[in-house]
Amino acid sequence: MTVSTATSRVEYAGNGSTTAFAISFPYQAKSHIVATLINDSTDAETAWALTTNYTLTDPGATGTLTALVAPASGYTLRIERTIPLTQTLDLVENDDFPSSSVESALDRLVMMDQMLSRRMDDVEELGGIVGPAGPTGPTGPAGPAGPTGPQGPAGASGSGTGDMLASLNLSDVEDVVEARANLGLVIGTDVQAFDADLSAIAGLTSAADRYPYFTGSATAALGTITSYGRSLVAVADEAALKSLINAEAGTDFQAYNANLASLAGITLQAGDILYATGANTLTRLAKGTAAQVLKMNSGATAPEWGTAAAAGAWEIISDQSVSGEGQVDVTSINAAFLDLMITFYLIPATAGASLWLRTYDAGGSLDTGSSDYAYSYPVSQTVVYSIDGEGVVTSGAVLGYQETNTAASMVVAPNLENSAAGGEGVSGVLFANHVQASLATHFTGPIHRIPDSGNYIPMTFSGYRREKDRITGIRFLMSTGNLTGRVCVMGRRAPA
Repeated sequence: MTVSTATSRVEYAGNGSTTAFAISFPYQAKSHIVATLINDSTDAETAWALTTNYTLTDPGATGTLTALVAPASGYTLRIERTIPLTQTLDLVENDDFPSSSVESALDRLVMMDQMLSRRMDDVEELGGIVGPAGPTGPTGPAGPAGPTGPQGPAGASGSGTGDMLASLNLSDVEDVVEARANLGLVIGTDVQAFDADLSAIAGLTSAADRYPYFTGSATAALGTITSYGRSLVAVADEAALKSLINAEAGTDFQAYNANLASLAGITLQAGDILYATGANTLTRLAKGTAAQVLKMNSGATAPEWGTAAAAGAWEIISDQSVSGEGQVDVTSINAAFLDLMITFYLIPATAGASLWLRTYDAGGSLDTGSSDYAYSYPVSQTVVYSIDGEGVVTSGAVLGYQETNTAASMVVAPNLENSAAGGEGVSGVLFANHVQASLATHFTGPIHRIPDSGNYIPMTFSGYRREKDRITGIRFLMSTGNLTGRVCVMGRRAPA
């Protein structure tokens, strides 16, 4: 190897990202490389240690120092070759000439010379080496006093505060820190320390409606901001921002709703029906097949598709039991039913109460007008039968009926007994026709009053609703007090 360059030191400015630094001069051992980190503001030096702060490539004509942490901006990394002042070559007499070892020894001597020369240059930069003071010579005799010279002219007046005092001149400063203090250039106090980010911003040309932003490490550019953009930045709070961008829930867009959130999770197909399975929980019922009808499932908890009943067959519309209720309502009679069959057994809570029947009109309102109904009812016992313990009829009598043409209810059975333990009350079967036609709806059928005497009274009820329109429901109630029992309503559809 030869030593073809006089360079034995390189320096690099830190930028916070670069970690690989080239060594442009040869070195014979990794221990010959010395790395020092210098603070540009204070000139404080920190020695780096191999493997702790950096790694080196193997010795050679050149190399690379790799920092484990990149030197930051404001710091300088100095890399130099320093060799021990020793001679390590041992030549043995009469051995072969070791040309390679001799060349390495010569290279080492040259590197030593370069190191010593570099150090002499450093001393000169610092003002040279001051030698030791010589001995003080003997004091000579005092000479005669010389004549007083004329007074020199007055110097020009300085500019004032900018004058440099003798105590602050640069002729005797000890270091760069003192020089900066004398000049009023203390970094961080009088002047801004160099910063690559600030330098990047300083290189931009400002203009109206422009703002600086970083495009990378220590690189910046200008962006454009409109008056509307500035108004977004200037809003005082969330409410002001919502008003500015028209983002008020319930006014500008749909506010959150649990039902809508549930609906959003459902994928609908053509013909689907939505229904609720619980609070704020929706699901879909896929469309049925041709001729199917929508009905409640057996548990009356959800709709389902089913086969429509054949014309002429009776279908249960409602079957319910009540205990101590004010009335029994059946309001699910749809337009598909032409006829109704109503079976019932009801006991009044109050003795002497009468059983009334009312209807709901096509709009779902209860008919309660004073002339909505007409009916006939028995004025006294018609036929009274007594049944002995073996079920044999033992006696009977005949009485008559009276008709009422205008009433707010149909009286199905008057003056009922109320002992449930004795089985008293009224039971019967009523048939209604024309429930969907534009005719008055007629109700008729056998009923049985069961008094607490143990006898029963068979009768026939007949009545009608005067309005000529379909009915959508019925209501049983007592003229006074509550009722207990069971009501079943069945319907028969019109022929296809």
